[in-house]
Amino acid sequence: MMVLFVVLASWLAGCDSCEPGTGRARGPTLMTASGDGGCPDPLFPVLKGASWTYEVSSTPSQSPSIIELEVLDVERTGRSLKARVRKATSTYETTVEAVCSPDGSSFLSLFVYLGPPLPTSLGYSPATKVSEGPLVPPIAKLSPGLEWHHTIEAHTERPGGVALTMDSIWSVAASYLGEKEVSVPAGTYLARQVKLEVTGHHRPPEEDDVVFGERVADPPSMTFTYSLAPGVGVVMIEGDPMPSRPDVRPRWVLSAVSRKNASGRQDD
Repeated sequence: MMVLFVVLASWLAGCDSCEPGTGRARGPTLMTASGDGGCPDPLFPVLKGASWTYEVSSTPSQSPSIIELEVLDVERTGRSLKARVRKATSTYETTVEAVCSPDGSSFLSLFVYLGPPLPTSLGYSPATKVSEGPLVPPIAKLSPGLEWHHTIEAHTERPGGVALTMDSIWSVAASYLGEKEVSVPAGTYLARQVKLEVTGHHRPPEEDDVVFGERVADPPSMTFTYSLAPGVGVVMIEGDPMPSRPDVRPRWVLSAVSRKNASGRQDD
């Protein structure tokens, strides 16, 4: 009887994420999951000191590598926030911006390499120049069937040596799929799922981009399903197989989430 009681109590205590619409979780969170459209956005809470660790793979047979994101600082302008986020792997480290506004959040460049396929080992450094429109609207505006578009301009350059500057424009067609309970190593969350169809082109299209004597081809189109847990951020990304490489299917899984400031107070 005691064992049955313990099991039942554990189930009741851990089933918050089974309640549709609550966004509560059986796992660590960074902030309260409000849906008032304010910043920081609970769908990607850019709080100073917040960090996420992901296990990332490109094919089902590949052993996952580790990618870490950490919010270094946050700048507030009116009702909007701009965060500087460190993105680190075992081979490189870079800094990328994530933006929150009352219209939603933009953070695609944290998860998708937006520059042309140039080796960072030779000093090439991608940086997002312009981002137009929210990648994901506020929770309150999400409803099944909602569709929207997002545009990003990416700038890549290599200072010194064989200098090269290249611009790319990325178009994102997005749609909201609904809620789904998602289990990852970090915990179990009731996530909002968003489908992103990403298409990239180098600019200007009438000019050839030539690197080391070869033209740089436009990157392939990619389709992803993002699972975003309120109060946590991205907990899983699943990419569709590419037509030219059906064995390639990118996957990000959240293994840990934390914040250096354990008091829960937002740092300004």
